[in-house]
Amino acid sequence: MSNDFKDSKQIRELFESILGSDVTIKDNLKGTEETVFCLFISKLDESRLKEDLIFDSAEIDLKKITDPLWLVIEIMMRMLYGEEATEMIMWFLFERFDGDGKLLELFDKDTNKKYKLATPKDLFAFIKHRFPIS
Repeated sequence: MSNDFKDSKQIRELFESILGSDVTIKDNLKGTEETVFCLFISKLDESRLKEDLIFDSAEIDLKKITDPLWLVIEIMMRMLYGEEATEMIMWFLFERFDGDGKLLELFDKDTNKKYKLATPKDLFAFIKHRFPIS
């Protein structure tokens, strides 16, 4: 297999014996990184939206519960992606829409360019372009 990596045959045989069917194992770090990032950001965004919906519909404030979790997530993102990239992620999660729900453009003061980041994939591409070591 052209996408095989070191020891993939042994790993494939192990999974086949456990699952009882053929498996394909690919070593595609770039594709995997983007997929995991997009899933991560999507789930965080869904959680934030649900928190807002609960407050708007039932006036139940979950911030005492969720704020410490958001702090941990932000710290972990800073360790993984760095300060500047994390600032972009947090902007995307909390500030990319105005009060009327309109998507705002991100103004990059270092490049004097505006970007529309509508999806986690857009955010991933921006971070990889703007902060290549992230």
